[in-house]
Amino acid sequence: MPFLTQGKTNWKYILIVVILAIIVGGGVIVALQNWYKFPPLKLPFTPSAKKFSVHLDEEAKIIYERGEFLLSFENVDTQEGSIELNLLESGIYSSCFFPEAKTFGGRKTPNTLMEGEQVHCFTSEECSIVFKLIALENKRATFETWESCAPPGPKGLFLPTEILITEKETANWEIYRNEEYGFEIKYPDIFTINTSYSDIIVVFSPREKYACNPTIRLFEGTIEGYEESLKADPLTEIISKKDIFINNYKGVEIRSVTYEMGLVDICVLLPYNSKIYKICACEESDMEDIFKQMLSTFRFIE
Repeated sequence: MPFLTQGKTNWKYILIVVILAIIVGGGVIVALQNWYKFPPLKLPFTPSAKKFSVHLDEEAKIIYERGEFLLSFENVDTQEGSIELNLLESGIYSSCFFPEAKTFGGRKTPNTLMEGEQVHCFTSEECSIVFKLIALENKRATFETWESCAPPGPKGLFLPTEILITEKETANWEIYRNEEYGFEIKYPDIFTINTSYSDIIVVFSPREKYACNPTIRLFEGTIEGYEESLKADPLTEIISKKDIFINNYKGVEIRSVTYEMGLVDICVLLPYNSKIYKICACEESDMEDIFKQMLSTFRFIE
Protein backbone atom coordinates (compact mmCIF):
# COMPACT_ATOMS: atom_id res chain seq x y z
CA MET A 1 0.00 0.00 0.00
CA PRO A 2 1.71 3.24 -1.07
CA PHE A 3 2.40 5.92 1.60
CA LEU A 4 1.27 8.67 -0.80
CA THR A 5 -1.64 8.32 -3.21
CA GLN A 6 -1.73 10.89 -5.99
CA GLY A 7 0.19 13.42 -3.86
CA LYS A 8 -2.03 12.90 -0.79
CA THR A 9 -1.24 11.22 2.54
CA ASN A 10 -2.64 7.71 2.90
CA TRP A 11 -3.95 7.88 6.51
CA LYS A 12 -5.18 4.28 6.51
CA TYR A 13 -1.65 3.09 5.84
CA ILE A 14 -0.21 5.24 8.64
CA LEU A 15 -2.87 4.03 11.11
CA ILE A 16 -2.08 0.36 10.32
CA VAL A 17 1.63 0.98 10.85
CA VAL A 18 1.04 2.67 14.24
CA ILE A 19 -1.20 -0.20 15.45
CA LEU A 20 1.38 -2.81 14.42
CA ALA A 21 4.14 -0.86 16.21
CA ILE A 22 2.09 -0.78 19.44
CA ILE A 23 1.40 -4.52 19.29
CA VAL A 24 5.03 -5.42 18.59
CA GLY A 25 6.34 -2.99 21.23
CA GLY A 26 4.01 -4.39 23.86
CA GLY A 27 5.20 -7.89 23.14
CA VAL A 28 8.82 -6.80 23.56
CA ILE A 29 8.06 -5.22 26.96
CA VAL A 30 6.29 -8.38 28.18
CA ALA A 31 9.22 -10.50 27.03
CA LEU A 32 11.69 -8.25 28.85
CA GLN A 33 9.61 -8.45 32.06
CA ASN A 34 9.64 -12.25 31.89
CA TRP A 35 13.39 -12.34 31.16
CA TYR A 36 14.50 -9.70 33.70
CA LYS A 37 12.90 -9.33 37.11
CA PHE A 38 12.90 -5.65 37.99
CA PRO A 39 13.77 -4.95 41.64
CA PRO A 40 10.87 -3.81 43.87
CA LEU A 41 10.36 -0.08 44.17
CA LYS A 42 12.05 1.26 47.31
CA LEU A 43 9.97 3.92 49.01
CA PRO A 44 11.89 6.75 50.69
CA PHE A 45 9.95 6.17 53.95
CA THR A 46 8.67 3.45 56.26
CA PRO A 47 4.83 3.43 56.16
CA SER A 48 4.45 2.41 59.82
CA ALA A 49 4.80 3.75 63.35
CA LYS A 50 7.17 2.86 66.17
CA LYS A 51 5.40 1.46 69.23
CA PHE A 52 6.74 1.80 72.79
CA SER A 53 5.38 1.43 76.33
CA VAL A 54 6.15 3.49 79.41
CA HIS A 55 5.18 2.72 83.01
CA LEU A 56 4.11 5.42 85.44
CA ASP A 57 7.49 5.08 87.18
CA GLU A 58 9.47 5.32 83.93
CA GLU A 59 10.39 7.94 81.38
CA ALA A 60 11.24 7.63 77.69
CA LYS A 61 13.89 9.48 75.73
CA ILE A 62 12.84 9.48 72.07
CA ILE A 63 15.54 10.52 69.62
CA TYR A 64 14.79 11.62 66.07
CA GLU A 65 17.21 13.12 63.58
CA ARG A 66 15.36 16.42 63.83
CA GLY A 67 14.40 16.44 67.50
CA GLU A 68 14.79 14.86 70.92
CA PHE A 69 12.05 14.37 73.50
CA LEU A 70 11.77 13.43 77.17
CA LEU A 71 8.37 11.83 77.80
CA SER A 72 6.68 10.68 81.00
CA PHE A 73 3.20 10.85 82.48
CA GLU A 74 1.29 11.01 85.78
CA ASN A 75 -2.23 11.31 87.21
CA VAL A 76 -3.59 8.23 85.48
CA ASP A 77 -7.36 7.88 85.09
CA THR A 78 -7.95 4.35 83.76
CA GLN A 79 -11.74 4.76 83.78
CA GLU A 80 -11.56 7.80 81.52
CA GLY A 81 -8.53 6.38 79.69
CA SER A 82 -6.52 9.56 80.18
CA ILE A 83 -3.16 10.72 81.51
CA GLU A 84 -1.31 13.96 82.10
CA LEU A 85 1.60 13.87 79.68
CA ASN A 86 4.95 15.43 80.58
CA LEU A 87 6.70 16.28 77.33
CA LEU A 88 9.95 18.25 77.20
CA GLU A 89 11.15 19.12 73.72
CA SER A 90 13.57 21.69 72.41
CA GLY A 91 14.79 22.75 69.00
CA ILE A 92 15.57 25.66 66.75
CA TYR A 93 12.07 25.37 65.31
CA SER A 94 9.58 23.60 67.52
CA SER A 95 5.91 23.78 68.34
CA CYS A 96 3.77 21.17 70.13
CA PHE A 97 -0.01 20.97 69.87
CA PHE A 98 -2.14 18.98 72.32
CA PRO A 99 -5.86 18.31 71.89
CA GLU A 100 -8.25 20.75 73.54
CA ALA A 101 -7.60 21.23 77.28
CA LYS A 102 -9.72 19.09 79.61
CA THR A 103 -10.62 19.00 83.28
CA PHE A 104 -8.54 16.46 85.19
CA GLY A 105 -9.00 15.93 88.92
CA GLY A 106 -11.09 19.09 89.22
CA ARG A 107 -8.62 21.36 87.40
CA LYS A 108 -8.07 22.34 83.80
CA THR A 109 -4.97 20.76 82.29
CA PRO A 110 -3.69 21.60 78.79
CA ASN A 111 -1.50 18.48 78.66
CA THR A 112 -4.18 15.81 79.22
CA LEU A 113 -4.17 13.05 76.61
CA MET A 114 -6.88 10.42 76.17
CA GLU A 115 -6.70 7.05 74.41
CA GLY A 116 -6.77 7.54 70.66
CA GLU A 117 -5.58 11.15 70.86
CA GLN A 118 -2.23 12.41 69.65
CA VAL A 119 0.20 15.28 70.12
CA HIS A 120 1.90 16.96 67.16
CA CYS A 121 5.35 18.55 67.61
CA PHE A 122 6.75 20.46 64.64
CA THR A 123 10.52 20.22 64.19
CA SER A 124 10.57 22.36 61.04
CA GLU A 125 8.09 24.10 58.80
CA GLU A 126 7.71 20.86 56.82
CA CYS A 127 8.12 18.13 59.48
CA SER A 128 6.11 17.13 62.55
CA ILE A 129 6.57 14.33 65.07
CA VAL A 130 3.47 12.59 66.41
CA PHE A 131 2.89 10.83 69.75
CA LYS A 132 -0.37 8.87 69.85
CA LEU A 133 -1.71 7.21 73.02
CA ILE A 134 -3.11 3.86 71.83
CA ALA A 135 -3.54 1.95 75.12
CA LEU A 136 -3.60 2.53 78.87
CA GLU A 137 -3.63 -0.38 81.32
CA ASN A 138 -2.27 -0.98 84.84
CA LYS A 139 -0.35 2.31 84.98
CA ARG A 140 1.32 1.54 81.66
CA ALA A 141 0.79 3.72 78.60
CA THR A 142 1.51 2.51 75.08
CA PHE A 143 2.30 5.04 72.37
CA GLU A 144 2.90 5.09 68.66
CA THR A 145 5.28 7.67 67.23
CA TRP A 146 6.35 8.72 63.77
CA GLU A 147 7.56 11.79 61.90
CA SER A 148 5.93 13.01 58.70
CA CYS A 149 7.47 15.51 56.30
CA ALA A 150 6.09 17.30 53.26
CA PRO A 151 7.85 19.09 50.37
CA PRO A 152 10.11 20.96 50.13
CA GLY A 153 11.48 18.90 53.05
CA PRO A 154 12.45 15.21 52.93
CA LYS A 155 9.01 13.89 51.91
CA GLY A 156 7.85 10.75 53.70
CA LEU A 157 7.40 9.08 57.08
CA PHE A 158 10.33 8.52 59.44
CA LEU A 159 10.84 6.58 62.68
CA PRO A 160 12.99 7.49 65.70
CA THR A 161 16.63 6.46 65.62
CA GLU A 162 16.50 5.35 69.29
CA ILE A 163 14.10 5.06 72.24
CA LEU A 164 15.56 4.73 75.74
CA ILE A 165 13.30 3.69 78.64
CA THR A 166 14.69 4.40 82.13
CA GLU A 167 13.34 4.57 85.65
CA LYS A 168 11.75 7.93 86.33
CA GLU A 169 13.91 9.60 88.93
CA THR A 170 11.24 12.23 89.55
CA ALA A 171 8.74 9.66 90.86
CA ASN A 172 9.74 10.20 94.51
CA TRP A 173 10.73 13.86 94.25
CA GLU A 174 9.17 16.54 96.42
CA ILE A 175 6.67 19.00 94.93
CA TYR A 176 7.05 22.76 95.33
CA ARG A 177 3.64 24.38 94.79
CA ASN A 178 3.02 28.11 94.79
CA GLU A 179 -0.65 29.14 94.78
CA GLU A 180 0.14 32.85 94.59
CA TYR A 181 2.11 32.61 91.35
CA GLY A 182 0.17 29.60 90.07
CA PHE A 183 2.71 26.87 89.36
CA GLU A 184 4.26 23.70 90.71
CA ILE A 185 7.50 21.86 90.06
CA LYS A 186 9.21 18.75 91.39
CA TYR A 187 12.72 18.75 92.84
CA PRO A 188 15.10 16.09 94.25
CA ASP A 189 16.14 15.86 97.89
CA ILE A 190 19.58 17.29 97.13
CA PHE A 191 17.87 20.71 97.34
CA THR A 192 16.32 22.71 100.14
CA ILE A 193 13.73 25.41 99.48
CA ASN A 194 14.50 29.08 100.10
CA THR A 195 11.73 31.67 99.60
CA SER A 196 13.23 34.51 101.62
CA TYR A 197 14.42 36.61 98.65
CA SER A 198 12.30 39.61 97.70
CA ASP A 199 12.98 39.43 93.95
CA ILE A 200 13.02 35.63 93.56
CA ILE A 201 10.01 33.36 94.03
CA VAL A 202 12.05 30.32 95.02
CA VAL A 203 15.68 29.24 95.19
CA PHE A 204 16.60 25.57 95.17
CA SER A 205 19.69 25.51 97.37
CA PRO A 206 21.78 22.34 96.94
CA ARG A 207 22.90 20.38 99.99
CA GLU A 208 25.84 19.21 97.92
CA LYS A 209 28.58 21.41 96.50
CA TYR A 210 27.22 23.05 93.37
CA ALA A 211 28.25 26.51 92.20
CA CYS A 212 24.77 27.55 91.06
CA ASN A 213 21.24 27.23 92.40
CA PRO A 214 18.18 26.74 90.20
CA THR A 215 15.82 29.69 90.63
CA ILE A 216 12.35 30.78 89.56
CA ARG A 217 11.33 34.42 89.41
CA LEU A 218 9.08 36.78 87.48
CA PHE A 219 10.89 38.76 84.82
CA GLU A 220 9.84 42.38 84.44
CA GLY A 221 10.14 43.05 80.73
CA THR A 222 10.14 41.13 77.47
CA ILE A 223 12.14 38.20 76.16
CA GLU A 224 13.66 40.52 73.56
CA GLY A 225 14.57 42.97 76.32
CA TYR A 226 16.33 40.24 78.29
CA GLU A 227 18.31 39.22 75.22
CA GLU A 228 19.30 42.84 74.55
CA SER A 229 20.45 43.29 78.16
CA LEU A 230 22.79 40.31 77.76
CA LYS A 231 24.16 41.71 74.51
CA ALA A 232 24.74 45.09 76.15
CA ASP A 233 26.97 43.56 78.86
CA PRO A 234 30.58 43.52 77.54
CA LEU A 235 31.47 40.61 79.84
CA THR A 236 28.57 38.41 78.74
CA GLU A 237 28.19 36.40 75.55
CA ILE A 238 25.06 34.62 74.32
CA ILE A 239 25.93 31.02 73.44
CA SER A 240 22.59 29.89 72.03
CA LYS A 241 18.90 30.73 71.79
CA LYS A 242 16.10 28.31 70.88
CA ASP A 243 12.42 27.63 71.40
CA ILE A 244 11.45 25.13 74.08
CA PHE A 245 8.14 23.51 74.96
CA ILE A 246 7.41 22.38 78.51
CA ASN A 247 4.13 20.48 78.77
CA ASN A 248 2.50 22.50 75.99
CA TYR A 249 3.84 25.84 77.23
CA LYS A 250 6.07 27.61 74.73
CA GLY A 251 9.13 29.48 75.96
CA VAL A 252 12.65 30.44 74.94
CA GLU A 253 15.88 28.96 76.27
CA ILE A 254 18.88 31.30 76.26
CA ARG A 255 22.37 30.14 77.25
CA SER A 256 24.96 32.76 78.09
CA VAL A 257 28.36 32.94 79.74
CA THR A 258 29.77 35.69 81.95
CA TYR A 259 33.54 35.64 81.72
CA GLU A 260 34.04 36.63 85.37
CA MET A 261 32.11 33.52 86.49
CA GLY A 262 33.09 31.07 83.77
CA LEU A 263 29.87 29.04 84.00
CA VAL A 264 27.25 28.86 81.26
CA ASP A 265 23.84 30.04 82.53
CA ILE A 266 20.71 28.30 81.25
CA CYS A 267 17.58 30.45 81.47
CA VAL A 268 14.12 29.53 80.24
CA LEU A 269 11.70 32.41 79.82
CA LEU A 270 8.11 31.18 79.84
CA PRO A 271 5.27 33.64 79.05
CA TYR A 272 1.96 32.87 80.76
CA ASN A 273 -1.06 35.04 81.60
CA SER A 274 0.73 38.32 80.75
CA LYS A 275 3.70 37.38 82.93
CA ILE A 276 7.13 35.98 82.08
CA TYR A 277 8.50 33.26 84.37
CA LYS A 278 12.29 33.06 84.36
CA ILE A 279 13.64 29.63 85.35
CA CYS A 280 17.43 29.38 85.50
CA ALA A 281 20.28 27.01 86.33
CA CYS A 282 23.73 26.38 84.82
CA GLU A 283 25.88 23.87 82.93
CA GLU A 284 27.66 22.37 85.89
CA SER A 285 28.50 18.68 86.31
CA ASP A 286 25.14 16.84 86.26
CA MET A 287 23.16 19.96 87.23
CA GLU A 288 21.95 20.43 83.66
CA ASP A 289 20.43 16.93 83.60
CA ILE A 290 18.73 17.54 86.96
CA PHE A 291 17.45 20.89 85.69
CA LYS A 292 15.95 19.27 82.56
CA GLN A 293 14.16 16.70 84.71
CA MET A 294 12.81 19.47 86.92
CA LEU A 295 11.60 21.40 83.87
CA SER A 296 9.75 18.31 82.61
CA THR A 297 7.60 18.43 85.80
CA PHE A 298 6.88 22.19 85.71
CA ARG A 299 3.22 23.07 85.22
CA PHE A 300 0.92 26.00 85.76
CA ILE A 301 -2.08 25.51 88.04
CA GLU A 302 -5.48 27.19 87.74
